[in-house]
Amino acid sequence: MSRSATTFFSRPGLHFWRSLALPGLLFALACGGAKTPDPAISRFEVVPSAIEVGEPATLKVAYTGGEGRVEPLGSPVPSGMDVALEAASNTEYTLTVTAGNGSTKVAKASLTVKPGLLVKVEGLPVGLDAAVTVTGPNGFTRTLARTEALKGLPPGRYAVSAATVQEGSTPRYPLRLSQEVELTTTGALVKVSYPAPTLTFTLPGEVALDFVLIPPGSFMMGAVYPEQTEGWVTYPGPTTALPRHEVTFAKAFYLARFPVTTRQWKAVTGWTTPDYATKDPDVAVWNRDWFEWHLDFLAPLNKLFAGREFRLPSEAEWEYALRAGSTTRYFWGDDFGQVDTYCWTADTTSAVGKPWPEVGLKQPNAWGLHDMFTVFQWTEDDSHYDYGGAPSDGSPWIDNPRPIWRTFRGSTWGSYSAEVGYTKMYFDSARRTLDVHPSILTGLRLAMSIPE
Repeated sequence: MSRSATTFFSRPGLHFWRSLALPGLLFALACGGAKTPDPAISRFEVVPSAIEVGEPATLKVAYTGGEGRVEPLGSPVPSGMDVALEAASNTEYTLTVTAGNGSTKVAKASLTVKPGLLVKVEGLPVGLDAAVTVTGPNGFTRTLARTEALKGLPPGRYAVSAATVQEGSTPRYPLRLSQEVELTTTGALVKVSYPAPTLTFTLPGEVALDFVLIPPGSFMMGAVYPEQTEGWVTYPGPTTALPRHEVTFAKAFYLARFPVTTRQWKAVTGWTTPDYATKDPDVAVWNRDWFEWHLDFLAPLNKLFAGREFRLPSEAEWEYALRAGSTTRYFWGDDFGQVDTYCWTADTTSAVGKPWPEVGLKQPNAWGLHDMFTVFQWTEDDSHYDYGGAPSDGSPWIDNPRPIWRTFRGSTWGSYSAEVGYTKMYFDSARRTLDVHPSILTGLRLAMSIPE
């Protein structure tokens, strides 16, 4: 050590720092100087590496020095864990192990799925056979009753068609009527799902929210007879439900069995306004505008049930569900005299002393929907003077930029049931109203998309 250094450490007051020098150096080496080990992957492979379509395979994972994540699984996988792979879902997998210091190690694994088609049937009770038909090149046709792997198929385009099946007296509709898949040099997977005919969600306070499955299919939207709209006294005139046009729904969806009631509104929002001068909690909510439904009801409802999509129906969805396969002027037929069987009117509400009728007391339509004409019901669609240019797939008709006017459908119990003048039009399956203001009798019937 040099003289200057010796003098420095010998000066009065510096003995304390000299006494800490060696221990401090050792502590620094122990804590900061040691290098965090890099991650290492000792095993990442699919066993077996080649399978027939529909056969099982296992992903073997072993690593050290960090957290491992497998794509496209999209979730952490602990070391030493065996991952069961759904056949024909993916053929390339990537493991990324990330250490605490940010360093990574990557490995890849492959699965060869031999040409074939796995048709996976979901949602049917045990013992109920599906009605699925597969067609393909060279006249190939096969009818399936349940999940089945079709092996050794030649490359080409295959169509998978699902039909309605009966569970006792209840029809079970597929989510999609048909799907197509291009089969190349590897296996392919097609899922055929049969959603439940009805669903019930429980809101806070044990309040039920019931939905009915609306099947996929096609219908003619608009006035059945062009002359039937001539007496309509709704803006902008008799052309609102014309031209009549075909709409096809490739997928099933759910629609609420009833319009939203005050009981359901309170369960979701925690508040009830206006009072409606009635204490009956099972009366349909009215006097809420389109924007209030979105902000005050739909937003909190969707937070209650993660993964679900509660929404307003499109105008096409509403009319398709109302008609329920009918092609007549009214959803029950062409005889207006049956209106009191299915709908509340000013006549019938007065007769039973119910100025605000409860939902569910009249007969439903053919698909189990009640009170389609108890209150006007908002749709997601912007207002359009007629159906020129309307979507043919049942989606909402939305402009860009959006105007302020929206469309609502249905009618109310305030309409008289006497067969005079304009009264009949209020119960016409094709009638539509263009408005944005919170009509005193405008409510909502919820729709819900089905997750893939």
